[in-house]
Amino acid sequence: MANTILVIDDNKLQCEALKEILQSAGFKAVTAANAEEAFECMESYKPAVALFDLVLGDDKNGVDLYKELHKKYPKLKGIIYTGYGPEEEVRLIVEAVHEGMIDEFLRKPMAPEEVIEAVKKHL
Repeated sequence: MANTILVIDDNKLQCEALKEILQSAGFKAVTAANAEEAFECMESYKPAVALFDLVLGDDKNGVDLYKELHKKYPKLKGIIYTGYGPEEEVRLIVEAVHEGMIDEFLRKPMAPEEVIEAVKKHL
Protein backbone atom coordinates (compact mmCIF):
# COMPACT_ATOMS: atom_id res chain seq x y z
CA MET A 1 0.00 0.00 0.00
CA ALA A 2 1.50 3.28 -1.12
CA ASN A 3 0.76 5.18 2.10
CA THR A 4 1.77 2.40 4.51
CA ILE A 5 4.98 2.86 6.50
CA LEU A 6 6.70 0.10 8.49
CA VAL A 7 8.58 1.04 11.67
CA ILE A 8 11.11 -1.55 12.89
CA ASP A 9 12.54 -1.04 16.35
CA ASP A 10 13.01 -3.36 19.32
CA ASN A 11 12.05 -0.44 21.59
CA LYS A 12 8.26 -0.51 21.84
CA LEU A 13 8.03 3.12 23.01
CA GLN A 14 10.05 4.30 20.00
CA CYS A 15 7.82 2.26 17.67
CA GLU A 16 4.67 3.75 19.15
CA ALA A 17 6.04 7.31 19.07
CA LEU A 18 6.97 7.02 15.38
CA LYS A 19 3.65 5.35 14.59
CA GLU A 20 1.78 8.29 16.17
CA ILE A 21 3.89 10.83 14.26
CA LEU A 22 3.23 9.06 10.97
CA GLN A 23 -0.48 8.60 11.61
CA SER A 24 -0.84 12.28 12.51
CA ALA A 25 0.52 13.07 9.04
CA GLY A 26 -2.06 10.82 7.38
CA PHE A 27 0.02 7.68 6.86
CA LYS A 28 -0.94 4.17 7.83
CA ALA A 29 1.83 2.94 10.13
CA VAL A 30 2.58 -0.59 11.26
CA THR A 31 5.30 -1.72 13.65
CA ALA A 32 7.66 -4.65 14.04
CA ALA A 33 10.02 -5.45 16.92
CA ASN A 34 12.31 -7.82 15.02
CA ALA A 35 13.16 -9.36 11.64
CA GLU A 36 10.48 -12.04 11.80
CA GLU A 37 7.74 -9.49 12.47
CA ALA A 38 9.15 -7.21 9.77
CA PHE A 39 8.79 -9.94 7.13
CA GLU A 40 5.25 -10.68 8.35
CA CYS A 41 4.32 -6.99 8.05
CA MET A 42 5.83 -6.81 4.58
CA GLU A 43 3.64 -9.72 3.45
CA SER A 44 0.49 -8.40 5.09
CA TYR A 45 0.73 -4.65 4.47
CA LYS A 46 3.16 -4.14 1.55
CA PRO A 47 4.58 -0.86 2.91
CA ALA A 48 6.35 1.52 0.54
CA VAL A 49 8.84 2.82 3.13
CA ALA A 50 10.42 1.28 6.22
CA LEU A 51 12.04 3.13 9.11
CA PHE A 52 14.70 0.96 10.79
CA ASP A 53 16.56 1.43 14.04
CA LEU A 54 20.23 0.65 13.44
CA VAL A 55 20.53 -1.46 16.59
CA LEU A 56 17.96 -4.25 16.79
CA GLY A 57 17.79 -6.75 19.62
CA ASP A 58 17.74 -9.91 17.48
CA ASP A 59 21.41 -9.92 16.44
CA LYS A 60 20.70 -7.99 13.27
CA ASN A 61 21.33 -4.39 12.54
CA GLY A 62 18.96 -2.24 10.54
CA VAL A 63 21.22 -2.16 7.48
CA ASP A 64 21.44 -5.97 7.30
CA LEU A 65 17.71 -6.35 7.80
CA TYR A 66 16.99 -3.81 5.08
CA LYS A 67 19.27 -5.70 2.68
CA GLU A 68 17.31 -8.91 3.38
CA LEU A 69 13.93 -7.22 2.96
CA HIS A 70 15.05 -5.34 -0.14
CA LYS A 71 16.06 -8.60 -1.87
CA LYS A 72 12.50 -9.86 -1.55
CA TYR A 73 10.80 -6.45 -1.90
CA PRO A 74 13.00 -4.39 -4.26
CA LYS A 75 10.65 -1.39 -4.34
CA LEU A 76 10.90 -0.89 -0.56
CA LYS A 77 12.63 2.34 0.47
CA GLY A 78 14.64 2.25 3.69
CA ILE A 79 15.40 4.96 6.23
CA ILE A 80 17.85 4.03 9.01
CA TYR A 81 18.00 5.96 12.27
CA THR A 82 20.11 5.83 15.41
CA GLY A 83 20.81 8.01 18.41
CA TYR A 84 24.34 6.90 19.04
CA GLY A 85 26.79 4.34 17.97
CA PRO A 86 30.40 3.43 17.90
CA GLU A 87 32.38 4.87 15.05
CA GLU A 88 32.20 1.49 13.29
CA GLU A 89 28.38 1.55 13.23
CA VAL A 90 28.28 5.12 11.94
CA ARG A 91 30.75 4.12 9.23
CA LEU A 92 28.46 1.19 8.30
CA ILE A 93 25.56 3.60 7.80
CA VAL A 94 27.59 6.07 5.76
CA GLU A 95 28.88 3.28 3.52
CA ALA A 96 25.37 1.87 3.09
CA VAL A 97 24.01 5.27 2.05
CA HIS A 98 26.86 5.84 -0.41
CA GLU A 99 26.47 2.36 -1.91
CA GLY A 100 22.74 2.88 -2.34
CA MET A 101 21.89 0.10 0.14
CA ILE A 102 19.69 2.46 2.18
CA ASP A 103 17.90 5.57 1.07
CA GLU A 104 18.37 7.90 4.03
CA PHE A 105 19.86 8.26 7.50
CA LEU A 106 18.33 10.15 10.44
CA ARG A 107 19.94 10.78 13.81
CA LYS A 108 17.90 10.64 17.03
CA PRO A 109 16.40 12.61 18.53
CA MET A 110 14.31 13.23 15.43
CA ALA A 111 11.78 16.03 15.17
CA PRO A 112 8.38 14.88 13.92
CA GLU A 113 8.73 17.14 10.87
CA GLU A 114 12.07 15.53 10.02
CA VAL A 115 10.53 12.03 10.06
CA ILE A 116 7.53 13.09 7.98
CA GLU A 117 9.70 14.92 5.43
CA ALA A 118 12.03 11.93 5.03
CA VAL A 119 9.11 9.57 4.46
CA LYS A 120 7.42 11.90 1.95
CA LYS A 121 10.67 12.19 0.02
CA HIS A 122 10.75 8.43 -0.57
CA LEU A 123 7.12 7.78 -1.47
